[in-house]
Amino acid sequence: MSENRRTSELGRFGETVVCERLGQNGYSCNYLGCTNRCFDIEAYKDGQKFLFSVKARNHTTYRGDIKKDYYNLFFSRKPGDPYAVVNAALEIARGRSATPMWAAVRVDTARQRFDIYYGRVIDLPDKRYIPMGPSDRLKHLKLAQGELDPRINPMWSNVKRKSAA
Repeated sequence: MSENRRTSELGRFGETVVCERLGQNGYSCNYLGCTNRCFDIEAYKDGQKFLFSVKARNHTTYRGDIKKDYYNLFFSRKPGDPYAVVNAALEIARGRSATPMWAAVRVDTARQRFDIYYGRVIDLPDKRYIPMGPSDRLKHLKLAQGELDPRINPMWSNVKRKSAA
């Protein structure tokens, strides 16, 4: 499986399970597809509108170690204003009268399990990143923890396999 396909399928799975779990928690959801450069899901609950940026990642690094650092949220690799994407995202949410939210889906492909953490963008210390270290994950709100899902494809693993010599 190509790297692009792997990450695309993992990302789509993340968006799907976030919509499903939000629905189970009283939200109605619309998938935005590629129509919005910063957000993936528009959700409503109790008369309020929310825009979610979903980040689905493997729970390990490419070496197979447990991932302990942050997930990029509104991060730009282009030179210039490092907060340009953050400001664009906040402006999109403001223009749609919505609360900007994030959801991080942490996937264990070998065990076919996932966790979902979420929160308000405004509450992040640095709006470009979602802190995902062990102590950070304890503080985040959770939509799912250790959920088994047979839709998780073991081929989505990011661990690099050693080739036989």
